[in-house]
Amino acid sequence: MGKALSDYPEHFTAVDIELANSDLHSICEVGVAKFRFLDLVETWRVLVNPEADFETLYHSDLHGIREHHIRGAATFPDIHLMLKRFIAEETCVFHASGNFDPNCIGSACKRYGLDDITQTATWMSTLDLARHHWPGEPSYKQERLCVKIGHDYQPHNALEDAIACAAIYRALQGSNPQPAIAAAGTATDHQRTFRRVSSAKRGTGLKGSDEGPFAGIHIVFTGNFAPPWDDRPAFEQYLCSLGFTPRSSISGKTKMLVTGEGAGAKKIAAAHTKGIEVMTEVEFLNYIQSSGPTGS
Repeated sequence: MGKALSDYPEHFTAVDIELANSDLHSICEVGVAKFRFLDLVETWRVLVNPEADFETLYHSDLHGIREHHIRGAATFPDIHLMLKRFIAEETCVFHASGNFDPNCIGSACKRYGLDDITQTATWMSTLDLARHHWPGEPSYKQERLCVKIGHDYQPHNALEDAIACAAIYRALQGSNPQPAIAAAGTATDHQRTFRRVSSAKRGTGLKGSDEGPFAGIHIVFTGNFAPPWDDRPAFEQYLCSLGFTPRSSISGKTKMLVTGEGAGAKKIAAAHTKGIEVMTEVEFLNYIQSSGPTGS
């Protein structure tokens, strides 16, 4: 298969973006797949309301997403923080030319006045890498390269595209892309896969940074959450860096209760009784982004 890229990072995140129209900021779907030591460890796929018109040619006809699919979906500002968690300070791979995927994310950040979360990542195009290291191929389209490496590819779901991109990257490195990726492709076929994390493992002994913008705020989570929220230890560490102190149960110090799918009715009732602010996960993300360094 040509020269292996053994010196390229084994820790990386594959990213795929789908657009509603020709505007780079019109993101309607995001798929990401995180790898550690070339093994797939985490995936996330989400439909996004682009707050823009859909064009059929080259867009909806390609990925199959129409306006009725994104009614009630999150907007880009709603997913900004979760996407940042996947790509910030990461090596990110995508299968396109001209920095397409990072440019889409950067354009959406600019449209909404958000921090450009692409700037701390290192971006590599598997399309460009394949052209360089596998010269003479009749086509460098993702589906054609997947045939070359033996990866079962079903376009154009953003998560499937991201996993296919990762398979190409791994094959370029000389590793077998099949076992972990094939299993993951069937296990993560939902837009959002929810998982409950036992309260005994949450919010124990953690204290928010005194220098964080939300220092002193005690927060409790209840219910099931979608990736990347279901990786609770990692997310709680991120909250601590912002100053939040996560706890597993409501107390006199609790300021916020964040609710997921199947949230505990008793915790919600207790929060209302104590005058504690109750938010959904999307409302909480909006709060973090809108309050910023001056939030309290």
